[in-house]
Amino acid sequence: MIQANAFTQAALAGRAELTIQNPVTGQHVKLKMKQKKDRITKKPSTLYFVDVAISNDEEKGYRKAGVFFSDTRRWIPNKQMVRGDRFWTIVNFLMQSIEQPQNLENTVILHSGHCLRCGRKLTHPESIQSGLGPECSGRVYGAR
Repeated sequence: MIQANAFTQAALAGRAELTIQNPVTGQHVKLKMKQKKDRITKKPSTLYFVDVAISNDEEKGYRKAGVFFSDTRRWIPNKQMVRGDRFWTIVNFLMQSIEQPQNLENTVILHSGHCLRCGRKLTHPESIQSGLGPECSGRVYGAR
């Protein structure tokens, strides 16, 4: 489980697959944020592709939600999204929560069991708890 105050780091780690659950209603949202790499330098860019799946949604599975820029904290919605509908409202809330993780204090945030940065399966209990393998944790948080 990921704490709300670590949501920003988790979402922007590089290959995040998170489930945000409302313990009161039982509703949940699945969020994927994949960081694009620069074609020339092969280094991570500030651009993230955002996909979201909502529980009890009529359209099953993940839907493209747009792109997010980590440097400006700007979200550009997918052109097929309708401003103000349920999907847009939920995605907008999640994108705002990157800047204001306290929005998620009353939720449960889970990861997929894979490293949020590189996507490898996590096996060590401490890594499973944090969502990052030891090497990726050092890259995200620096040497501890």
